[in-house]
Amino acid sequence: MSRSEESRSRRRTEVRPVRGAVINDMGERLAERRRRGRRRLLVGVVATLATLLVLSGAVFVVGFSPWMTVRQVNVTGTSMLTEDQVRQAAAIGLDGPLVRVDTDAAAERIRGLAPVSDVKVVRKWPHTVTVQVTERVGAFVVEQKSSTGGKEYLVVDASGTPYTTVPTKPKGMVAAEVIDPALLDDLGAVVTALPEDLAKKTTAIEAYSADSIVLTVDKKQVIWGSAERSDLKAQVVVALMKHKGKVYDVSAPDFPAVK
Repeated sequence: MSRSEESRSRRRTEVRPVRGAVINDMGERLAERRRRGRRRLLVGVVATLATLLVLSGAVFVVGFSPWMTVRQVNVTGTSMLTEDQVRQAAAIGLDGPLVRVDTDAAAERIRGLAPVSDVKVVRKWPHTVTVQVTERVGAFVVEQKSSTGGKEYLVVDASGTPYTTVPTKPKGMVAAEVIDPALLDDLGAVVTALPEDLAKKTTAIEAYSADSIVLTVDKKQVIWGSAERSDLKAQVVVALMKHKGKVYDVSAPDFPAVK
């Protein structure tokens, strides 16, 4: 055998074991990666199952178990209405899951009560629903006939919403004579604009149309006109009544007049 052939034979003999070792090493690495992948997959599956079990337990406790049911409905802020009237309107059943109480729907039902101006319904864990009521406040009254043929007073708030009737005129509240109920919101705007001192001296309001609102203030007549620009008219009439007169016209507040 020549020297070159002997060299080539020796190289082939030396390389083969190296290639085999590399292949074996790569195989072991791939096997180890597969084992790690299976372990990660198993851990992920176990963690997912554990999370689902915890969530299922929480849903059961909150939504179906007797541990978080409605046991009481607390009502605050009422004077005209009774707490039972509010509870009846709310229609929130006891012993049902607290999480299932539709607070928005309950609040909407309570707002259907005439004396209610606003209401807030809140869950209080674990067993209570609280109802915070804001009742309307009277701004003026309208005299009308009662069902028995006598006299009664319809109480109206500042927004022009009538909400109750009383047999006698409440002290300190002005009586209005109104032909059209659509004018109640206009009168609410006028009464709300009056300064406290002027409001105390106002004994009557007449409204025969939207543009013919007239006040009786300290036995003097104030021609108000419409409810537009009522804030400005209130300022003008206070200054105007410092002058002697019987009739004060602020229907056009930029050009008031005294007669």
